Amino acid sequence: MLASIPAGFRLPEQFIKQIARDPLPDLDPWFFTAALEGNQSFYVEVVREQFPYRALVPFAVMNGTDDVFCFDGADLSGDPAVLVIHTFCDPGWEYRGHWPNYAAWLERAEQLHALFVADDDRYLEWDVPLYDEAWKAPPRRRRWWRRS
Repeated sequence: MLASIPAGFRLPEQFIKQIARDPLPDLDPWFFTAALEGNQSFYVEVVREQFPYRALVPFAVMNGTDDVFCFDGADLSGDPAVLVIHTFCDPGWEYRGHWPNYAAWLERAEQLHALFVADDDRYLEWDVPLYDEAWKAPPRRRRWWRRS
């Protein structure tokens, strides 16, 4: 199902049921990483390599952006937050916001999918609950190089 899930992490039940469907639900312009062979492991490797200080479980991406939707792998409750992680940026700049859980993310994704299908450009105005201090990346270390 999903590659490389952190120890003790439990996927939301609603997500498990949806990802088991064949075909997967259509949420254009978002898509589940499990929809195409190799995508899941690609995004797992990308977020692990770029942000090793975060426990992330990527499950969806938005076409045309570098935004990856990830479960908070540190949340062992079975109803983890969904983080929007902007890949291919400097560490500390990746966090774009979050939803409290998968159900909240899915509700918004379905609303915006309806706008996308209707060719209504308002889907581009997708919003996410903004910055929350609790999800901020650890401060970046500054290296002071000594010249000899």
